[in-house]
Amino acid sequence: MKTSRIICLLIFALACSRVSAQQRQPAFEPLEPQTRLEALQLKIGAVIVRGSQRVGTVRGQAQGRVEVSALEVIDTGSSLKARGLSLTIEEAGERGREAVVFVDYDDLAGLLEGLESMSRLDRGETQFTNFEVSYCTKGDLIVSVFSTRGGIVRCIVSGGPFAPAAVTFPAEEVGNLRSLIATAKNRLDETRAK
Repeated sequence: MKTSRIICLLIFALACSRVSAQQRQPAFEPLEPQTRLEALQLKIGAVIVRGSQRVGTVRGQAQGRVEVSALEVIDTGSSLKARGLSLTIEEAGERGREAVVFVDYDDLAGLLEGLESMSRLDRGETQFTNFEVSYCTKGDLIVSVFSTRGGIVRCIVSGGPFAPAAVTFPAEEVGNLRSLIATAKNRLDETRAK
């Protein structure tokens, strides 16, 4: 009887120590950087210079917005550079989320082509009444054009790793977003030539 109590206490103590050890582990693993811009900004033990220039903003419904900026990140020790865009997606409202997503320079041509295709969307590409067309980048940016039940066509820009922020605006604004991204790319091209 005494031996079985001791065994029960040992099992209980062992179980408690396992629960305690499990509680000390982090709730989630840090995400790996998806773009060169992110990776260079997160480099440990280096002096990092981050230069940016705001290009413009597309206003969404209910005061949400998407701000486009040209971005250059430089490791001063190794002269490594990463260039591209940052897009700040800010939801409207008191509890609106904000997320910053990055697009590497090498991915800009594909993004611009995708946005051009979305702005010329032909509803005849599908036989169904409702549709959605999306373009995704490595850095968690998703741009989608979709139809609503009432037949209205909207665009939604979303991004962010854990709780993405999203801004919705009329589909006609896709052209304006594309124009801002093209302007930012041109600015990056100009600074590269210097």
